[in-house]
Amino acid sequence: RGAAVVGVALVLLPTVTSARPAEFQRRSVGPWVQGGAVGAAKAPGDSLLLMGPAGSGAPYVGNFETVTWGEPAWHGWTGVDRSVPLSPWHVDTYRAVSGTYSAWCGEARFASCGAGDPDGGYGNNYDAILEWRGTVTDPGLPCTVTIDAVVNHDTEPGYDYCRVVCATAAGDVEIWAADGAATGLSVAGAHVYQPADYLAGGEVAVLFRVTTDGAYSDEDCNYPSAGAMQLDDVTITLSNG
Repeated sequence: RGAAVVGVALVLLPTVTSARPAEFQRRSVGPWVQGGAVGAAKAPGDSLLLMGPAGSGAPYVGNFETVTWGEPAWHGWTGVDRSVPLSPWHVDTYRAVSGTYSAWCGEARFASCGAGDPDGGYGNNYDAILEWRGTVTDPGLPCTVTIDAVVNHDTEPGYDYCRVVCATAAGDVEIWAADGAATGLSVAGAHVYQPADYLAGGEVAVLFRVTTDGAYSDEDCNYPSAGAMQLDDVTITLSNG
């Protein structure tokens, strides 16, 4: 059987401390995709490790920094926000899960709400998405998408949530959801796409999504946090990749 060939566009972003990088100086009028699979020569039905932490041998790197220089990098992930003009997802050192940089859904602009509360956090009315897409080998066959990651999360219990979702032609399928606070939490899940579930072009999509309501966050200091979510060490496996 042939070896899979997978390509990815890498975007190097500056260290983020007080403002979003230029990558997000645009309006999010709809999902936009950067990077992704360019082809595959594997036989349908073979499992293909598409993304994994540095050193795993996967063609996509599931850490949010370059392997050689330790600089911030997206490795094919895309930030989208369905609620506000600028996405709060960016690569940052803030509460990094692994290494120097992790993906963070939050904003450094929020000052401390008081003793014990660090600068930075999350705001109200988020619907913020970090998305990765891949193309299956044979869109006429099912595909199992398996997802593993390590996260920190800190959101208002019962109202603000961190989620892992697979986007399908029929809508989003939730794989995992959490509220409240946890550090270094291992997240794992899977979804089976049927042929009718694929997005345009035979694509599958993995989304890390943060949704918040209109009050109680670092923005109004009614729920001081170190959130909303930091993400790293992502592994994605496709059975039809």
